[in-house]
Amino acid sequence: MSLLPSRSELSKHWILDPNITFLNHGSFGACPKLILDEQTKLRISLESDPVTFMESTARELWAESLVRLSKFINADSEGMTFVTNATSGVNTVLKSLDLKPNDEIIVLDHSYQACWNAVDSITKKTGAKTVVATIPFPIDSNEQIIEEILQKVTEKTRLALVDTVTSPTGLRLPFEELVSELQSRNVDVLLDAAHGPGIVPLDIKKLNPAYVTGNTHKWLCTPKGSAFL
Repeated sequence: MSLLPSRSELSKHWILDPNITFLNHGSFGACPKLILDEQTKLRISLESDPVTFMESTARELWAESLVRLSKFINADSEGMTFVTNATSGVNTVLKSLDLKPNDEIIVLDHSYQACWNAVDSITKKTGAKTVVATIPFPIDSNEQIIEEILQKVTEKTRLALVDTVTSPTGLRLPFEELVSELQSRNVDVLLDAAHGPGIVPLDIKKLNPAYVTGNTHKWLCTPKGSAFL
């Protein structure tokens, strides 16, 4: 008797190995057949006329894709760009900051390690300070999370790195309330939506964080290396 669950009717849209039950879209989502077919068409278009594709077609497709994605997450396409992954987006923002000695950046102890490392790296170089907010696990309420983070805010806090869904523990954070509460205290929020599009509703214009970066190659099942800032 097979221990594998019965396959959904939707499985026909993917080429996943039928002998496995693929659950880890949190690392990389699998692309549906239609997306793979479209990728093939684009590669053929590129190779049939490389110069025209790179200098004209690709730019048009880039702009069109930004507009479509911006509508999905209700963001301003004029303020968006593509990056290879959310970690690259986090690094880009951190390296753009004009940090002074003793400035503070808040991270959560549930943060993705690569992003936490990036914060440590930039604070070490600038003489700023990484402040770690400890979130209990399991948690009793969203209020507990909010309280733990807000009590770390001081007059020196410049930025808070907040996840939509934490990578190591899978906590759906109350990021909507956190963005509002932190920015009302003049603390910019860098919203790490690596696990955002396709798994939690995102309305960037309503949230209005100072910065947001997220992946689409996870829960939206787009080609690998697809993310935005």
